[in-house]
Amino acid sequence: MAIVYQGHDVFEKNVQQLPYTFEQSVLEDYVKQVITKYPENNQIRSWGRGYGGWIIQGRKDDPVLRQWDSNVFSKVSPDNFEEWLYENIAQCYHRTDIAKYDFISDTLKSLENLGFNPRRMRLSKLAAGSTLKIHNDMGFGIKKYAVRFHIPCITNQDVQWIMFDEKLNTRDFNPPEKNRFNEWIEQNEDKVICRFHLEAGKSYMIRTNNIHTVTNPSDQDRYHINCNIWDTSDSSKFPFNSEYAVDLDTQTS
Repeated sequence: MAIVYQGHDVFEKNVQQLPYTFEQSVLEDYVKQVITKYPENNQIRSWGRGYGGWIIQGRKDDPVLRQWDSNVFSKVSPDNFEEWLYENIAQCYHRTDIAKYDFISDTLKSLENLGFNPRRMRLSKLAAGSTLKIHNDMGFGIKKYAVRFHIPCITNQDVQWIMFDEKLNTRDFNPPEKNRFNEWIEQNEDKVICRFHLEAGKSYMIRTNNIHTVTNPSDQDRYHINCNIWDTSDSSKFPFNSEYAVDLDTQTS
């Protein structure tokens, strides 16, 4: 189970643990193999302003840094919702040399069978002593759909996912000084509504169109496998249906 330090009600609204579990040795071996294959990426300590680490992810031509092709998102309405989902979202590929491992491919197949439409599977690293820029996925607006599936591979209880008051704009959160997010969080504890830790070897779905960050104050790098989820079967806490199409636009995350 996840460890919830603050805001159990908020956690229940935004996180769902799934039944998939994984041997720690398998996950650690997987991370080791990826690092060995992409040694230059493991030297990256900052992906742009506010991301201490890197992502090896699902664009076919370039495994590092860029997450979305700009043409994936087009204007969406309830009328073209189904066409947009199955034609545009289908362009978000899994990185084949990262997703080919049996335990990942089997999990992706299970998610597909559930109607969760997993896309853009990737491995991400949050370096020791780093904190993500405070943000929300898919831009502003609570109806903008963003759900992620996570498998924590290497982590520790000092690593915390932090959610903030949804009424506030992310520009109110991020200090102008680079990488001073932890200091800002400490000074604005009243805006924190939930803190939790995702345990290694478990699997989770997380709603990420809320304002959040992840902080890793430890001396150990954190590695997660994650992918985007589009639940068209209405079988999770986070169904994706046409009500979201009203607010989706060309913004990317």
